[in-house]
Amino acid sequence: QGGNSKPSGERYNFAYIDQNAAKTFGIAIGYSHLDDPIIAKEFGTYGWNTNGHGTAPAGTWGTDGLKTFDFTGTNKRDGGTISLEFRPTSSFTSTFDAYYSKFNRVETDRGIETNNGWNGGVAAGPTYTAQTISNGDLVGATITGLYPLARNMYNQRNDKLTALGWNAKYHEGKWEVVADISYSSADRKELNEETQGQLHDASGNPVVDTGTFDLATGGFPTLKFGQAYSNPATMQVGPSIYGGGYGKVPMVQDTLHSYKIDFARGLDKYFDKFEFGFNYGDRTKHKRQPEGSLSTLNNAWTVVDPSLLYSPANLSFAGAPTSLTWDVPGVLAKYYQPFAPTENAANWQIAKAWNVSEKITTSFAQLNIDDQLGWAQLRGNIGVQAKSVDQSSASMYWDDTTNSAKPNVDGQKYTDFLP
Repeated sequence: QGGNSKPSGERYNFAYIDQNAAKTFGIAIGYSHLDDPIIAKEFGTYGWNTNGHGTAPAGTWGTDGLKTFDFTGTNKRDGGTISLEFRPTSSFTSTFDAYYSKFNRVETDRGIETNNGWNGGVAAGPTYTAQTISNGDLVGATITGLYPLARNMYNQRNDKLTALGWNAKYHEGKWEVVADISYSSADRKELNEETQGQLHDASGNPVVDTGTFDLATGGFPTLKFGQAYSNPATMQVGPSIYGGGYGKVPMVQDTLHSYKIDFARGLDKYFDKFEFGFNYGDRTKHKRQPEGSLSTLNNAWTVVDPSLLYSPANLSFAGAPTSLTWDVPGVLAKYYQPFAPTENAANWQIAKAWNVSEKITTSFAQLNIDDQLGWAQLRGNIGVQAKSVDQSSASMYWDDTTNSAKPNVDGQKYTDFLP
């Protein structure tokens, strides 16, 4: 498997339900645990276009890049729930529910990736031979002058879900009152870090390669190279055509508060019941995604210390050679400059950071109809509700005049009267 996956996982659940002898109090408790390995294989392409690929006829679709990866890691989740119900008399019932879940995903993607159209000027541009075209698509070729990279990408995700709710019901005579309070939140934090190694010769010069791909095998596509990519002495981490690396720190927070109280009174004539009540909901959502380039110390190439290496990634499922793998956080700590992500330093970043808030207040009153008219049963209601909405958002926009990000705050307030 390579990397840090184990071959098996585990899953178990627990539940307990009980009540007291007087049947005035009940309890339900549940717990669930998941520990599941990530073991996956991938072959991918990107940048399909008709911009010209070797001697393929004009209009032929071809890919600008090829990659094959071995995915390893773990998914872990622990969740718990509890429900308490209290009914001291036949006229009153109170229920409390709570749920909490914590999820952690750690995944490392290890493999070989090559750009079919650009090699950073290391050698003459890639040259295509032995091309295979099917239905207007370039599905196979041999390409010389490639600059393949051994890529190691580390992804960590932490999710926390929380939900709380309290509900109470009271009825006396023809009156009934229902109150409900709830809270829920979803928090997600991620860390995405990518690094890449390049093949060097004994003199420290970059090495280009020849690759052959076949997308029409009738089975799994293949990607083959002439060089070896798992030798720790020749594979070095540093400033490749994709830079020294890249990192992101996405974060999303979503919170909802809700309060509700309803009153109802039974009626004897014409109408079955009169209801009125109030409902308030307050939701906020925040998104952030600081990101930026990763650079080695002094922007230099370096050999990875053996203590930071894992077993090479086995890419034989795609016909590719094994690829050097390493502990991404360890390599970043030892060989890279401190990571300093930003969220509004460029115009393409600003759309990834924003806040949204929405408050909705609803008041209503209605008369319910439930009556027998001869042979027909008549059901329905007549009423009115007032809905007030206060929505606002905050983000950034890019000012081309000053070449900088500027704040943008907007929103809307309105009240509608509806049936």
